[in-house]
Amino acid sequence: MSRSRGVRVTLIILGLYWALFGGLLLFFPATAESMFGIELQNRVLAGMAGFSGLIIALMAFLVSTDPVKYALLVWSFVALLAGEILLNGYNLLTGREGLQQAVPPIVITAILLVALLVFQLQKTSKQA
Repeated sequence: MSRSRGVRVTLIILGLYWALFGGLLLFFPATAESMFGIELQNRVLAGMAGFSGLIIALMAFLVSTDPVKYALLVWSFVALLAGEILLNGYNLLTGREGLQQAVPPIVITAILLVALLVFQLQKTSKQA
């Protein structure tokens, strides 16, 4: 798989992940509660988070159209994924979330982060 194609595919998967997450929180909060094993205490805030997730998905899809042209924006997704891992890890360690809520997103996000880093760093090192 070529380097830019690897970044492109990873961004599309990331976009699908965030579209699912955002769509559930925005349009189907009860389903999101049962899927994620959480209780949404503020549906308005959950809807706003869902809308933000849909915007992140849109940006991932747009950047995936030309990952070479938008190479600097790819790093914003690296920061997003790293931040998500840190936040979920913190919530797990402090007891705010249990294993069921924190571990699946940490694993999924870590896989996406590693894939994005591998392909992006390969692409960057070849261009230098």
